[in-house]
Amino acid sequence: LLADLWQADRVTEEQAWVGLRLGQSLCALQEWDWGLAVLTEVEQVWPQLGAAQSLGAAETALQLGEIHLTEMRTWEAYQVLRQALQIRVERVGERSTLVAEVLSCLAEAAVQQPNLKEALSWSERALQALQQDPEARLVDVALQAETVGYLHYQLADLGAAVQAYQQGLAQLGSREEAVGLKISIMAQQAACFEQMQDLQLASRYYQEALILAQEILEQGHPQIIGLLKAGARFCHQLQAKEQAAALEQQIAIEEGLWSYFEASPQGSQRLEKMGAALIRVGDYQQAEPLLVANLHLRQQLHGEDSLGVASSCNHLAVLYQYQGRFPEAEQLFRHSLEGIERHLDETDPRVISALVNLADLYSLQDRIPEALPFYQRALQILRRPAPNLQDPRAEVIEGYLQRFRELGFPVPMEG
Repeated sequence: LLADLWQADRVTEEQAWVGLRLGQSLCALQEWDWGLAVLTEVEQVWPQLGAAQSLGAAETALQLGEIHLTEMRTWEAYQVLRQALQIRVERVGERSTLVAEVLSCLAEAAVQQPNLKEALSWSERALQALQQDPEARLVDVALQAETVGYLHYQLADLGAAVQAYQQGLAQLGSREEAVGLKISIMAQQAACFEQMQDLQLASRYYQEALILAQEILEQGHPQIIGLLKAGARFCHQLQAKEQAAALEQQIAIEEGLWSYFEASPQGSQRLEKMGAALIRVGDYQQAEPLLVANLHLRQQLHGEDSLGVASSCNHLAVLYQYQGRFPEAEQLFRHSLEGIERHLDETDPRVISALVNLADLYSLQDRIPEALPFYQRALQILRRPAPNLQDPRAEVIEGYLQRFRELGFPVPMEG
């Protein structure tokens, strides 16, 4: 379809928009490699149309940035996201949901580094943009306030975290469509009060969150189990032994139900999707038990050497990398790469992504000599002649290798 679009002597703006929607559709289907290839082509078309500063060019840059974030290519994400931000601010002004969307992505890029202070700066700016846009959805404002609160919590500024969480709850009110978000904010606010040693307020927010969770979530849901465990912990601290025992009995029942309902490939997929979604919004504390449970479930269903286990290891490794737990991430990335190579042809995109993930982890820690072999191998695979569109990641990897050469590392030139 893209080739047909570009056959005309001069590509029109309408065709550029069709190419953009095609790339976005591929990304929605998680066909990241094809989406990247299509959107890179579209990115080059806008300047040819004299529309390099158009909203279409900004939307293309934003989508490219989201792909780079998904594939853990933080440096490339920063480049295109800053371009998208500059265009949107010039075209629609700072007080806009469109600008907040880009700022949120820039915050996610900063978290990947990890640079939580910079992430907080971008997130607070995004929250201000949403608050000043009269057309912004209140749920979006609340979600951004939750992100700001979480970052304050991670930076140990508990008072500011509580204030941000309260802003989020005030935006939500009694909206039924946002009960799940309200539960999450309440639980995080309770965690803040627990850290501040205010057990009465912490217990209150945990209980309110638990009541809501039990109303809308199925029995045995991990969020319910987590809230029950928090309640039991508070009861022990407050010397309420009978209440603690009752909660612990309920935990055992809920955990048994969760194991029963989720011991299937479909249950595994649900766990993985939920965990990945929580990572996207920076809720690592909630994501970890889901991804760990998914790994154990796939080991039980398919065996240690299965492709499914390799995929689960990769998701958990990404989480640990975001948290700065590099030794654990390295072990899982290596296990994932071994499993993927065992089951897939070398030219499969998942093999290339696994190589780049491990190389990026080493590069993030300035372990360049260890990163080089994986980058070079990925580049060799990408450079092989193929009937499809050339993978743009080859240019990115070459850029990395060139920078390493400039830093004095022994990187052979490509033949």
